[in-house]
Amino acid sequence: MAGAISFAGHARRPEDQNSKQAETKQAETQQAETQQAETEQAQTEQAETQQAETQQAETQQAETEQAETQQAETQQAETEQAETEQAETQQAETEQAETEQAKRRGRHRRRRPPVKGRRRPVSLGRRVVGGVGRTLVGAGVLLLLFVAYQLAGTNVAEAHSQTALRQAFSRQLHAQPATTVPAPASTLPAASPPAPPLPGPPPAEGTPVATMHIPKIGLDKVVIQGVGTDDLRQAPGHYPSTSMLGQPGNAAVAGHRTTYGAPFYRLDELTQGDPIYVNTSQGAFEYDVAKTTIVNPSDVSVLDPTPGAQLTLTTCNPRFSAAQRLVVVADLVSRPAPATAQGAPATRRAPPSLSLSGRQVPLLAVVAWGIGLVLVALLVWLVARSRYTRWRRAVAYTVGALPFLAVLFFFFTALSPLLPAQY
Repeated sequence: MAGAISFAGHARRPEDQNSKQAETKQAETQQAETQQAETEQAQTEQAETQQAETQQAETQQAETEQAETQQAETQQAETEQAETEQAETQQAETEQAETEQAKRRGRHRRRRPPVKGRRRPVSLGRRVVGGVGRTLVGAGVLLLLFVAYQLAGTNVAEAHSQTALRQAFSRQLHAQPATTVPAPASTLPAASPPAPPLPGPPPAEGTPVATMHIPKIGLDKVVIQGVGTDDLRQAPGHYPSTSMLGQPGNAAVAGHRTTYGAPFYRLDELTQGDPIYVNTSQGAFEYDVAKTTIVNPSDVSVLDPTPGAQLTLTTCNPRFSAAQRLVVVADLVSRPAPATAQGAPATRRAPPSLSLSGRQVPLLAVVAWGIGLVLVALLVWLVARSRYTRWRRAVAYTVGALPFLAVLFFFFTALSPLLPAQY
């Protein structure tokens, strides 16, 4: 029995050994796999680290190259700018030196005229259109200047004429004593006229015959004998076919409304009862407005003689037009002066050919001043075209404008009376 047990023990030992050996191999296998896994993981981490370091190195290198490129471009731009400024400075200094040298020699540099061969040819149609356009612009400028002359320039001439007429009338009053004793406006009706003066020749056209003062419209003008174009350009004009101012009958006076001082500009503001004061060589007289009417320019019935002493004022209506005539009638409230040979009441009506406008002036003066104006303009243009630089042309045109405007003023003065109607 003991031998059997011993045999059984010997039989188990090889099995235990095989089992231990298998476990040992298995442990070794697991350990090898673990080591291999750790090795692979370490290699992977090392590869990733190397890749990251490589990328970082490449990024740094790219940034460095970009910074160097930008720095190089900046340096190149600065160099080019410095070279450009230096070249410009040298060119300016060279031009200045040449200019000073030319001035010392007495010859200024002139810009060379452009070569005709390099100009682009201009078609005939464009030349015609350009010429027509310049002509229309010039005509428009002349028209505007003529309007300005009519509204403002004529006032200067009229003011000068009024000064001369007032001095002449003052000398006339001192040379010929008044035949009636002037009195204040409130006592004028009580004045009694002395014996009539000796007959004398009628006043010559263009001579002063009275002064007229209308307080309401601010009028204080010398009245001239005659209603011709030249007469009305100087002052309100007395119709020679009517009675003299201050004497019995219808004394009529015409005047401009918008040009040549516009003496009757506000004539439409007069109403019934407004006073009009007149001074002549026979004394001082007062008229009071009786009525205001509007008639056609051909209606001369307002100039017909009247049994009583009255004053008739005529002017264009409406303003800036000659389509109608505005007529203001005033009655004499002072005692009338005795009628003289030159102021006897009219015994016949005004002829049908007479209108409420002035007569025309010769055309020769307009033609002469027009030719002079063209010659001055042509001379200024030729002088300006001979200058190469723009500022020299501007100076030539500016200097030439002075004689041109002077001749233009006299041309307008001669042309104005030829208008179909005077305002």
